[in-house]
Amino acid sequence: MASLDLQRLRCFLAVAEEKHFARAAARLNMTPPPLSRQIKQLERELGGQLFVRGYHDIELTPLGESLVEPVRRALAAVDAVGTLADELSGRDSPLRVGATPFAPTPFLDGFLELLRGEGVPVHDEVVLEFGSSELAKRIVAGALDLALVHLPPPDDTLASMAWNEYRLAIAVRNDDPLAGAESVTMAGLRGRKVVHPLGRLHPKILEDHRHRLEAAGIEAVLDMPGPVGLAEIATQVWSRRLASFVPDVPGTLLGRVFSAPEFVTIPVSGEGLVMRLGIVWSPASKASPIALRRALSLLRNAATPPPAG
Repeated sequence: MASLDLQRLRCFLAVAEEKHFARAAARLNMTPPPLSRQIKQLERELGGQLFVRGYHDIELTPLGESLVEPVRRALAAVDAVGTLADELSGRDSPLRVGATPFAPTPFLDGFLELLRGEGVPVHDEVVLEFGSSELAKRIVAGALDLALVHLPPPDDTLASMAWNEYRLAIAVRNDDPLAGAESVTMAGLRGRKVVHPLGRLHPKILEDHRHRLEAAGIEAVLDMPGPVGLAEIATQVWSRRLASFVPDVPGTLLGRVFSAPEFVTIPVSGEGLVMRLGIVWSPASKASPIALRRALSLLRNAATPPPAG
């Protein structure tokens, strides 16, 4: 038998101790689908079923029961070796970190300051020049260890956790009929052509928001001619008298492009569009496990819980 993957053994132990896939996934800072895939792969490697999955609970099979203590001891020994090596070397291996530059600047800065300020070893060069989908590809390829992206995860094989979210506002010309409004609803945008420069950066968000806009009677302008840089988008919005979604967060790059006096930004009240930010990483990551767990723990503790209801 080939050597067993340590991450799969950690997944097995978490499920065995929690007796619940969702709780085990939260403990491992991942989501249930990739956790389930790790368990199924381990069962294939071991040649037997480890759990009996009931409707409400999970029970260990005799094979699974016999492995709990040996796996627990083995992982404890591995962690002890890793800790000793880190202590002797004086530091963990630095993590290769990426972040979508289209995240609102305050969130992007907070993400990087949190990691660096708490002593997590991070490579000096943080990858910022790619959108969420490209960052996900880099993690799958092993070129990055974790990244701040827009959710849902662009690649279903990646583990993820929610970290923050923000609403989208509407930017219009200063002479637009909506320019004097304190807020606008989605119904108030019915019949308008609205640019969604953030949606086009993430195929899953694009499809979800496209359907929601169409249902609200709003024409989403997603295929603009020519370059798609922020300045070009603002030029198109101005010349064609369109509206554009922008983050409802002060100090963002996109917000500065659609700034006064040429543009007015109006909050969208009620059932508007929400962008969710999260952390993604690979369950098969070769990163220093101690550094990665430390980073994920810090980020989880700093995550903003979603609003109630």
